[in-house]
Amino acid sequence: MTKILRVPVIPVLLVVLAVGAAASSCSRTDSGGASPAWVLEAKVRLALLEKLGTDSLKIKVDLAGTKVILTGEVAKRATEELAEEVALAVPGVKKVDNRLKVVDKPEATGKVERAVRDAAREVDDAVIESRVKLAIADELGSKVTRIEVEATDGVVSLRGTVPDDERRDLAVRAAKGVSGVTKVVDLLKLKE
Repeated sequence: MTKILRVPVIPVLLVVLAVGAAASSCSRTDSGGASPAWVLEAKVRLALLEKLGTDSLKIKVDLAGTKVILTGEVAKRATEELAEEVALAVPGVKKVDNRLKVVDKPEATGKVERAVRDAAREVDDAVIESRVKLAIADELGSKVTRIEVEATDGVVSLRGTVPDDERRDLAVRAAKGVSGVTKVVDLLKLKE
């Protein structure tokens, strides 16, 4: 018999709808020819968040060419298997190396509710990170070097190297234009 974890349906549904909107707004083709690996990683991460929600928060996505490597921990065996299928469904992914581990979740009700609330915040942050990465890739095209994006409660930091001030401004402006971003912290450096 399968044990079912009861979570508040409305907040989870709202998160899923928000992620769905993000996916549709980020599905544009990059006419600038952005780094396919960088964009592909962001698209896989966004697809995992959209399809698996809070279950995908501890999944790390790495790439080796067109091969996706999934590592981390998940609470259910179904999530472990679905993550591979979701990644394979992303255009450009040819193979998935699924190294996910299934671990038990906390049983105490208070811990579960707190974990769900925290997980919902983490999903929101992860969605914003993915949206910002794709917006920067759309804006800068092939001129983009890898820019690290971190989001916490709507505050986004950009860290990395860009070739010039114009591209720095474009990256910051692209990040500010993403829904859910309340502030952008520019930690970008110019390439020497």
